[in-house]
Amino acid sequence: MPVHKLNQVQRYIGAGKSDEAQLDNLKGTQWEKRKARAKEEAQKIAKELLEHQARRAMTPGHSFSQTEDNYLLFEAAFPYDETPD
Repeated sequence: MPVHKLNQVQRYIGAGKSDEAQLDNLKGTQWEKRKARAKEEAQKIAKELLEHQARRAMTPGHSFSQTEDNYLLFEAAFPYDETPD
């Protein structure tokens, strides 16, 4: 989910009064409608992600300066052994 839409995340509270999910007949039209709607939503999200990545790729980055002496001292005092990963 894109970060700018995190406000849309919410707790799932169920499918209604019954706890059972509604099942569709694979030969019926309702299943085809659900599939088409899901495909449209997936394509919409994919388009948004591609546009977001394109904007990020066009935005110039920031180059940090060389490591300062204070950071080297901090790094040398790190009390734990780093793992390869």
